[in-house]
Amino acid sequence: MFNIITNSYNFKRYSEYAKSRGLVRDVCILESLDQNPGLDNINDYIKVVQKSELWFHLRALASSTASAVGKLIKGTTQYPSFNQITDLWKDKILDVPFNKTHTMKGHMKWGVDYEDPALVHFTVNNNLTVAQVGTIYLPMTSIIEMMENFLPAEDISVIQTLVDKFPSIKDEHFLVSPDGLVGKKDDGSYSDLPSDLVGMLEIKCISPFHHVENKDGTLSWVDDMEKRQWYHAGEIPYVYIIQICMQALSGIHRFNMNETHIMWFVRWSPWGFSEFNIEFGHLVKMGIISAILYLTLKQRIITIDDLPFQYVNYEKPLVELLNKYYNIIIDSMNHRYIDHINLYPEFHMYREVTENFKFKVS
Repeated sequence: MFNIITNSYNFKRYSEYAKSRGLVRDVCILESLDQNPGLDNINDYIKVVQKSELWFHLRALASSTASAVGKLIKGTTQYPSFNQITDLWKDKILDVPFNKTHTMKGHMKWGVDYEDPALVHFTVNNNLTVAQVGTIYLPMTSIIEMMENFLPAEDISVIQTLVDKFPSIKDEHFLVSPDGLVGKKDDGSYSDLPSDLVGMLEIKCISPFHHVENKDGTLSWVDDMEKRQWYHAGEIPYVYIIQICMQALSGIHRFNMNETHIMWFVRWSPWGFSEFNIEFGHLVKMGIISAILYLTLKQRIITIDDLPFQYVNYEKPLVELLNKYYNIIIDSMNHRYIDHINLYPEFHMYREVTENFKFKVS
């Protein structure tokens, strides 16, 4: 079921069109620990294949990742809750290994396998080139330097108080792994970045499975996966908003992007996809605040005795800024929906025939 669409005639047609027009690229060539570029060649991190042995190794050396920061700080949204964040900090303190349930395996495999179709559809619909990259080294020193260029003086004053209180955060770094760098079409080769970058891309694919396993440990189709589609920015989970904010920071740092570059966020399914976009400006502001808030929490929450999770007085002014820019981002995001419900009849036929099937994902 994970290759029904990629093996279909219409997807192959889309994919061949995208490749022949130079709309899809891939710069990733490093996979094994023997190819480790090390800290002396951090610019080569973009060549590391995502989900490879080397990629996981580099992530383990980082202070955190773009996808993890939002799980450990609390904003104005209902989720993650204070209790959920407490549990995650507890796991972090105790170094509890990540337990991937069968349901998670199903959701993750679907998401990974259908990122390529989502990316191809994005490139063709926008006539833009997307280069798949590995990861980006984002030092805290660079994030702190961005404050002067992107934040008003009154916000900098609030943030600087925490930077001065925890000066060692300047030694930390993040790893950021976007789904693609977006650029205008050019004559470059498949392994080249576009010469004129216009932004970044993040993709989330709608899983077709129920969130809860059957009693026998199998997975079943959800009744209507399109009910999981997002049509308004406020429906995007908080952790993903933080993730694209951190990605915007990495674009500024590594590729000299600016506040007018664009972040695209795609929510894809076989029926169609929601496409959100927003300029980097406010993302960078929230990203700076998120990074500093996370690292100050990391300095303060050391043992189980420092839980349950809650903000202390000196953190609350920063949280107010976080919430302010979150609301601005949600109000500023543009959205459109691209319908392709008739493009993949093979999938819809398979879905109908296997409606009562139970699935095992290895």
